[in-house]
Amino acid sequence: MPAPPTGVPGDASRPEPDPPWDELLAWAVRDVEPLVGHHNRNYLVRARPRDSEQVKLRVPIRDALKVVLRVWPSEADVLGALERRVPRIPRCLADRGDFTVHTYAPGEPLARLCAAGKPVDERYVSQILELFGTLAALDTAALPPLPEDWPKDGDSTGFLLRLLRFAEEEVHRPNRQEFGALFDGLGVRETALLAFGERLGGLVSRPFVLLHTDVHRHNLIVRPDGSLFVLDWELAMLGDPVHDLATHLCRMSYPRPGQWDEVVHRWQRAVGEVSPDLVEGMERDLDRYVDFERAQSVYPDIMRAARGLGPWAEPEALRRAARAVHGALVRAEGPLSLERIPVLPRIEDLLRDWHRSRSAPLSSPPAPSSVLASPVG
Repeated sequence: MPAPPTGVPGDASRPEPDPPWDELLAWAVRDVEPLVGHHNRNYLVRARPRDSEQVKLRVPIRDALKVVLRVWPSEADVLGALERRVPRIPRCLADRGDFTVHTYAPGEPLARLCAAGKPVDERYVSQILELFGTLAALDTAALPPLPEDWPKDGDSTGFLLRLLRFAEEEVHRPNRQEFGALFDGLGVRETALLAFGERLGGLVSRPFVLLHTDVHRHNLIVRPDGSLFVLDWELAMLGDPVHDLATHLCRMSYPRPGQWDEVVHRWQRAVGEVSPDLVEGMERDLDRYVDFERAQSVYPDIMRAARGLGPWAEPEALRRAARAVHGALVRAEGPLSLERIPVLPRIEDLLRDWHRSRSAPLSSPPAPSSVLASPVG
């Protein structure tokens, strides 16, 4: 493998110039296997040959499905506002516009140590709850400006309706042309999300705090000393703290009952110690936020499963996608009042039909040797 750029030589007594980030990225794209998520490609590199630690070059995926609300367009601005105020989070070293450079924390994703549905070790749960308490107590004055149409502090009903409007107008509607037949075949009616919104009713007013909105097992890195490092602040927003709890519960997949209920009670205690107003009425409203999370998630889950079939939609890929879609439908059944959930073979048929409607006819996949991906290194 070719060596990365070496940077600019100079007198060791002088302040060292910034590494040549653009050159490093060009080299990484060519020679480094990225870590790919839903929204970004991440390249781990050493900024200078003599550096012992790696940094992460974070490159947005331009053609990724737009299914998440980004209140603040720059994650770098959010991280800058949180530096030295929230522990164990990345620091943005450089914002190059079309990519950013973050500090990198060696360790293992919690998901690799503790799979979805399994109980999470107490030492990690306590750190997660500490994070929520820290965010609840944070002075939000240093955060980037909010959009002009953002709900006012304490307008919990307006906040949830804003999330609902985004899911309907920015996720469901724009993708109806591509995925509408698939949604309909799966039993997700065109008016399902609107009908859910009409049944919501009002929420109790709670003060707004900083929310991460995506704390789950893949975004929590267990460092060698056992501490948790929290990634992916690009979806942070200011809003009702109960929403952060709901997304966390759903995406962590805690065993329920049992640890799910335990985390709810401990979250209520941790955040309530900051201010009782933050947990006012949460027992009732938590169910509404959980229902919303499950209702809105059905759209990205279906679309990602369908898009992830690849060019050939081979049998194992279809089975895997059908299981993902079935799980999303089961979770959304109550919130969206789905009349029926297709069985797995029927979901496979619907996915296959969708795939064929978008693909040119092909006789067969290429020989295995020509489709193998490069090894991850």
